Amino acid sequence: QYEKRQPQQKDDDFSDVDPAAIRAALAENGIVDGHVVDPEKLDANPFIQQVMADVEQIAADALTPDERFSIIETEKGYAVWDDIRDEIYVDSEGVQEEFSSEWQAEDYLKQVRKDAADKEAADWLAVERAKQEPEPQEPAPPASQDRDTEKMAEYLFDQERIVISKFPNGKFYNHYGYDEQRDFSHATAGGFDTFEEAEKALYAHRPKAEKVLEPAEKAGGNTPTEPDYQLLDRLRSDCEYYLGAGQFSEKHLWAGSVEAQISKMRELYAALPEKPEWLTEQDIDRYETQMSLKPAEKGTAVGTVEKGTESLADGHGPDSDGPIQPPPAPRRRAKVSPFVLHPKVPNADRHEYHITDDAIGVGTPGERYKNNVRAIRLLKKLERENRFATQEEQAVLAQYVGWGGLADCFDERHSKYAELKALLDEDEYAAARESTLTAFYTPPVVIRSIYQALENMGFKTGNLLEPSCGIGNFIGMRPESLTASKIYGIELDGISGRIAQQLYQKSSIAVQGFETTELPDSFFDAAIGNVPFGAFKVTDKRYDKHNFLIHDYFFARTLDKVRPGGIVAFVTSKGTMDKENPNVRKYIAQRADLLGAIRLPNNTFKDAAGTEVTSDILFLQKREALASGEPDWVHLNTDENGLKMNQYFIDHPEMVMGEMREVSGPYGPETACLPREGQDLGEQLTAAVQNIQGSITDYVLDDPEAEGEDKSIPADPNVRNFSYTVVDGQVYYRENSRMNPVE
Repeated sequence: QYEKRQPQQKDDDFSDVDPAAIRAALAENGIVDGHVVDPEKLDANPFIQQVMADVEQIAADALTPDERFSIIETEKGYAVWDDIRDEIYVDSEGVQEEFSSEWQAEDYLKQVRKDAADKEAADWLAVERAKQEPEPQEPAPPASQDRDTEKMAEYLFDQERIVISKFPNGKFYNHYGYDEQRDFSHATAGGFDTFEEAEKALYAHRPKAEKVLEPAEKAGGNTPTEPDYQLLDRLRSDCEYYLGAGQFSEKHLWAGSVEAQISKMRELYAALPEKPEWLTEQDIDRYETQMSLKPAEKGTAVGTVEKGTESLADGHGPDSDGPIQPPPAPRRRAKVSPFVLHPKVPNADRHEYHITDDAIGVGTPGERYKNNVRAIRLLKKLERENRFATQEEQAVLAQYVGWGGLADCFDERHSKYAELKALLDEDEYAAARESTLTAFYTPPVVIRSIYQALENMGFKTGNLLEPSCGIGNFIGMRPESLTASKIYGIELDGISGRIAQQLYQKSSIAVQGFETTELPDSFFDAAIGNVPFGAFKVTDKRYDKHNFLIHDYFFARTLDKVRPGGIVAFVTSKGTMDKENPNVRKYIAQRADLLGAIRLPNNTFKDAAGTEVTSDILFLQKREALASGEPDWVHLNTDENGLKMNQYFIDHPEMVMGEMREVSGPYGPETACLPREGQDLGEQLTAAVQNIQGSITDYVLDDPEAEGEDKSIPADPNVRNFSYTVVDGQVYYRENSRMNPVE
């Protein structure tokens, strides 16, 4: 920054310099033989005083992370502003984030400030370490790039261009401030034995330098060099990630699209004189086939970015030739398309299963095991035949209840062990065995009460999220009044998720972990379901700092996905409301209002899962902004019988569907909700939901005073917010959770 303030001087050959005069001038300023002998004289020099004044001014001008970043309002909500760059903050992936709620932006601001402070500390440490490195022993050669000199790599630091070259003597040199047209560099250092040593030294002096990968072939006919192998390896790694953890998202590809990625790989591979052992032409063919099966985005929105243009977001693109381009505009984070099995099958040939039997899945352990095996055999048959289940076959699949309460079947001594091992592959078997303590599907009587509460609040149509859908019982119980709503289901377990796809053929069911789905914030009008419970955590960078257990994580992430005014209705263990540590309840209370809670008796899941567990249904409404106070339900208290529980249930005993008692648990005494004899749970829940006070806020139309029929439809997450798309020949404009027709 100091150098930028100084006037640029013309090149000087120093032919008029008198060394004796220089030594005399230095002595007058307290410097003799390269040593400061009189610091006071040196400090009094006008030039030194000006330098120090400039440095002090620069330090005063520099902003701390707390001063540099702040919250601003935008047309679409809130964002973090970067005063130094004079724009909305752009993260390390080139993404600008905007949030519909101020509290979301505040959370993001804290993380941005911390990341900036950590980076400043790391940069300072790198510079200090670089100062301690010994100077290169071999004098640096001139920067001239003759025909025997190989340019190994190029880097960009601010406006400075840096080149690493390999000279005929086999040594590597770093050219700082390199000007290709003039074949001149401001400084050259090196004599390194390997490219890695040269690059390490470069980053020590320029920690923020970014590598600019060169084209595979130069105009002068130079043969491909080491960077070409490195780039090819990078492209190969991208393909592996795309097919695995990258979830078929093209944003992970260097070239920005599958087509451009494969084309670049073929180009590089053909140009290499020696083919690498770790990649063959057959491998590239295989990548092309597999990656073309399931495109990450279908590009239905009018005016969306054309295929391949996003590849410039990280400074690399399919067209690498030519001068270095200026930094591209920040890109928006990609959204996933709804996932539908067998997309070529028309809607008219798809069938949605509807649950009419309240006793579905109920039976003895032997009956439940038999139903599970029948369903799995049928599922694998359907997959071999690559087709959807018929309505008759759906009735068989719907009897699958998972492995909750069937742990003994996984004992090698059990009579069914061999059959189960032969039926499931290794991953399926491991997932099934792990689910024996956590997979308890929700009975219809509970699901019906949740939908009744939503209807009482005025919910009619919109986007519904079920982040842990099992085989989709909530979808199968959707009432007639909500058939126009779209349900998006997510299920980690492969068998359960694939059965759900067969049962609900018109719905979007993603078979993956909730933490890996790229769902837009503030998109869903409501979220429903039975969250998984366990004493383990999910890795998600956005929430890691909160140290959430899995059920707490589902609440936190879902609240971000539901729009302000939207509803979250989850079945959860009583631990959410009754655990001693109130931190999770404080987190939820800041972001949502508790409309009500219902405590279920501990035999609710017994008939279908063979287990006794006390659980609650929580009804939350997302707030527009963070709340500062703490409502009573955040804290515990003791009831008249001396039992410790959430204050809400002490204040509202009518919402407890049984008698709270102290019982013997696996870790000692614990409280449980025991059923009342002669009481019908369905009737109890019908009465209890009438006490859930709340009203879901309607979505806002473009013209709130417009009269006539509402022709809007639920938004498609594949369509960028505030943009246009075409559905069945009609142009629609998406605004948050709705898409309105454009006349």
